[in-house]
Amino acid sequence: MYDCRSTIQSVLNGKLKWMLVLRFLNQATITRTQQKATAASAVKEKLILDVVEAFMLANIPLDKLDNANMRSC
Repeated sequence: MYDCRSTIQSVLNGKLKWMLVLRFLNQATITRTQQKATAASAVKEKLILDVVEAFMLANIPLDKLDNANMRSC
């Protein structure tokens, strides 16, 4: 005899497992994205500091950075 209850429970258990796997993967993706954003922010900050330092060492006024050709944003 066919047991409908156990079949439904089996399907729901499988679906629950997939939901948990997807939640884990989504959280991992969010974490990686946050790590990449943090790393990119650190690189951008270092670049800015390096440019300022280079301008200071070369005695180039920092207001030259206001030139539209010098800006990337």
